[in-house]
This record gives sequence, C-alpha cells and structure tokens, in this order.
Amino acid sequence: MSVEPKIVRTAGLFITVQDVGAAAVRARAVAVGLGGRVVDESINATPVVPSGDVAPAGPATSTIRRGNYGHLTVAIPSDKLEQSLDQFAELGTVVQRTSAAKDITATYVDTESRIATKKASIERVRALLGQAKDVAQIVSIESELASREGELESLQAQLTAMSNQVAMSTVTIALSSNPDTIPVATDDTGGFVSGLKSGWNAFLSSLRVALTAIGALLPFLVLAALLYVLVRWWLTRRATTAEAPQPAASPRTPSAD
Repeated sequence: MSVEPKIVRTAGLFITVQDVGAAAVRARAVAVGLGGRVVDESINATPVVPSGDVAPAGPATSTIRRGNYGHLTVAIPSDKLEQSLDQFAELGTVVQRTSAAKDITATYVDTESRIATKKASIERVRALLGQAKDVAQIVSIESELASREGELESLQAQLTAMSNQVAMSTVTIALSSNPDTIPVATDDTGGFVSGLKSGWNAFLSSLRVALTAIGALLPFLVLAALLYVLVRWWLTRRATTAEAPQPAASPRTPSAD
C-alpha cells in the first residue's frame, strides 16, 4: 500500500529594501493573498533623515538611523510556496534565499498506526467496564480508560500538528534597508552560515568549560606551587648545612704530672 509522502517545507529570504515598513505591509498582503497568514513579526522602521540633511531644531520628529530592519515569519499553503517566494522577492533585492524539505512520512504513518491501536484498546476497556460487578472494579477500569483516552488525544494532537506542517510551509523573511548588512540565517534550513554559527557556539561552550575548570583548580595550583618552593628551599638549606666544613678540634694541652 503506497502512502502519500508527508513533506515539511521551509524557506528563508534576506532582502534589502528602500523602506522596511512599506515592504512589511506588502509582505503581509502577499501572504494573505495566497491564503496564508503572518505567524510572527518584528519591525524596526524608524523614519530616516536623508544623508546630508540636518534635523530641524526643537523636539525631534525623527531619528537618524542607518539600516532599519524587520523580520516576518509567514505560513503559506505548501502548493503555493514557490509562487510566494517569487512574489516576496519583488519586495527588493534578494541577498540570500534558502529552502529545505523534511520527510516525516514514517513518523506520520507510525502515529496513525498508534492512534488506531489506541482506539481499539479503548473499546476493549469500555467493554470491560460494562462487565464490572462492583464499585472497585468500576473505579479501576474508569481510571485506565481515562488514561488511555488522554494518550489518544495526545497522539491525535501530534498528528494534527504534523498535518498542519505539511499543509502550510513556513517562510522567514528578513528585511533591511542597509545593503551592506550581512545576512544571518534565521531559520532551520541549515547551510554554511548555520554550520559556522554552530561551530562557533560549540567552541565558546568548550572555552567556558575549560576556563571554569582552571578557575576551580587555580587555588590548589597556587598552594601546590608554594609548598614546592618551601620544600625546595628547605632541602637546599639542609644540603648546604651538611656540606659546610666542621670547625677543627683545638690541640690538647699536655697536663703536668
């Protein structure tokens, strides 16, 4: 029996634009127009004083900034993912574009099988409940039934979440008005940047562990060094004392008989 593949798709775009605020508005419109929605959004679009202009005296009406930026995460129907990426690319100049696909078919099928098994188990417990003869049996069987129904609800929630991930692809859009900004990957699509960040984080973690260990051992190392110096000094002094010439014995004066 063939099973339709269950693929979770994600994508990311880093785009430089003239106006971050206006680009964010257009991005929202594209997402909604394709049947999607905005999942997360963070926009910093402070009005910019053009280069060379002087801000007017008095209360500030705008702040001089270079490189306004924004970040949007949108959910797009998977069958319209490529179409959405093409439309998002029209917001400005695409500096970076990433994409990834994860096959969760095996997990999906396994969860479906576990749900079917759990439903059959619940039916058997319900049959036992109808045959219970005393209160103790009823309480015990009802407790077991509630436990299995809770497990079934959890499995069904997992299956629903996977279905939603397959049906709706996630697109991360980073916007910047500074063309010199270096794009940083913000999604889970991997790639060189993600690998570099992971390696650097691992190096910093190792360095912190090493410094912590050195800090813990430092007092003992200082004490050991001090004891070593004292022992060497004592041994050297003892050796010097042992090698020093002993004073000669004075001649014996003959006694008068």
